[in-house]
Amino acid sequence: MSERRVRVAGNGDYFYSELAQQLSNAQSAEKRFLWIVRRLDLDRGNQILSLNLPGIHSVFEPKRFYPNGSLASHVLGYVGIDGEGLGGLEHSYNSKIKGEPGELFLERDATGRAYESYEIPAKAGQTVLLTIDQTIQYHAERALQDAVQRTHAKSGTAIVLDPRTGEILALANAPTFDPNKVSDSSAEARSNWALQNIYEPGSTFKIVAYSAAIDRGLANVEKIYGEAVKRGLMSEEKAKQGRARICGSTAPMELRDVQFVIEATSEKMEIKKEVFRELAMEAGPKTIVATNTSALSVSELAEVTISPEHVIGLHFFNPVSRMKLVEVVIAKQTSDETRDRSLAFVRQIGKLPVIVRDSPGFLVNRVLFPYLLDAAELFESGVDPKRIDSAMVAWGMPMGPLRLIDEIGVDVTIDIGNTLEKAYGQRDHVPIILLWLRDQEMLGRKTGAGLYKYENKSQKPNDSLVKWRRGLHGDPEGVEGPNIPPDKYRDPRLRFNDERLAHRMVFLMVNEAARCLEEGVVGTPEDADYGMILGTGFAPFRGGPLRFGEHLGLKRIVDDLERLARNEKKFTPCETLKKHARDGTKFYEE
Repeated sequence: MSERRVRVAGNGDYFYSELAQQLSNAQSAEKRFLWIVRRLDLDRGNQILSLNLPGIHSVFEPKRFYPNGSLASHVLGYVGIDGEGLGGLEHSYNSKIKGEPGELFLERDATGRAYESYEIPAKAGQTVLLTIDQTIQYHAERALQDAVQRTHAKSGTAIVLDPRTGEILALANAPTFDPNKVSDSSAEARSNWALQNIYEPGSTFKIVAYSAAIDRGLANVEKIYGEAVKRGLMSEEKAKQGRARICGSTAPMELRDVQFVIEATSEKMEIKKEVFRELAMEAGPKTIVATNTSALSVSELAEVTISPEHVIGLHFFNPVSRMKLVEVVIAKQTSDETRDRSLAFVRQIGKLPVIVRDSPGFLVNRVLFPYLLDAAELFESGVDPKRIDSAMVAWGMPMGPLRLIDEIGVDVTIDIGNTLEKAYGQRDHVPIILLWLRDQEMLGRKTGAGLYKYENKSQKPNDSLVKWRRGLHGDPEGVEGPNIPPDKYRDPRLRFNDERLAHRMVFLMVNEAARCLEEGVVGTPEDADYGMILGTGFAPFRGGPLRFGEHLGLKRIVDDLERLARNEKKFTPCETLKKHARDGTKFYEE
């Protein structure tokens, strides 16, 4: 048969033979439905239908339309192909403005003929009124665009406030995008820099943003002390004394007589370096400057200071008020005196230190992240998220790995995963599903949705992800997601029972903990197990990853890892594990 070409604007060239191959793949993967292309205009759709290709049908879908194009697009946001809000107010108020679909019920006789029907009408969504003034917004966007072009700037932001009420009358960003053609825009163009950017020095808005952040921090401190009193962990007098020791300020402070300074900015090396340069100039000759980084190089930070011997890592775990563990990270330049003073400080504030060598991820995140990222990959491959989390909770973990990603934050998980992948390769590769969630601004509990959806204290399935999964499996009610090969749906991982599912994820932690011991990141197996129990809640009755490995049998674990490594190299067992399995020795000598 000769090839019959169908040219589709914006979607490339489709050949009959290629369509037939896609349909064949869908059939072999037991799919009932396969999207070939969506959002075609009527003329193009009729052009394809006129070819009368077997098995090809069309579906009419509604589409959100923005009559003013790009005007206030960063405020309004945009929707995905399924009509779910993915940015701006569309995302924030999605549940309120989308309404509820109607339903039509038909009753049929034995021959399939409908003889009665009834309808539940659709419910309209709610209306959101904005303080944005359309005329002011228009002029603000034009003036901003002219300024960006005139100065050859990369981007720009303009905010217009009513000085009497503080209401926002216009909020503009350049570059901008048209929400009617969101697929033609970049993630950078869709970003609301007015809300996301760190304001430049000298900005008149900087003091407002910083003050608000400090107020939120102090309110959180107040809440923590209040809960401690309520739970009987301390008296009201003790709480009052604790509150009195904490103050906030937006102004530079004299640090020459301060013994300890702990930096806790975002996990971006350039931001941390800038802070460390400033601290090095302000700190006294004996001041210890510590970083709370969870994965970045402490040694690299020390290099930008004038006293690198006084730099150390103090990695606290969230929630800090409850988690006892602190990783004390020894950089190449850290002096013995700095180490000893830091250990004393950690014990003085009621925490339990574990000494680790400076390397990407240190101990806890390095061991934890292969487990978290594999859980996300299992979800991506088709395993039900509830089953993944339930298997690990039943095994003894305090919460499932997918929920833990939501607690950490999808964006933070990606940042740490990328840092670890640069150092350790495929075993810390970030799956597509997490990148997709970040693009949709679903970052976990802090945004109300991630791998799950959160309303108040309840946790529910994320409807957008449910539709995403339907789309992957060819359901016409689904939504297009990342381009994942259909072969993955026949993955044998989908047939694992709960024990094998749990062991697959836990064995990654056993392997990585053994590597940490092998490379001298920790000095003893006790440090590795103790760190994982206190830092992640690793099932205490299992004794930690290395103790669990010995109990289950190191030879069995190595055999299972080697079998898994035939298809996935990240499971390749480290030399220390293989040596213990081969020699019949253990990490803990009795």
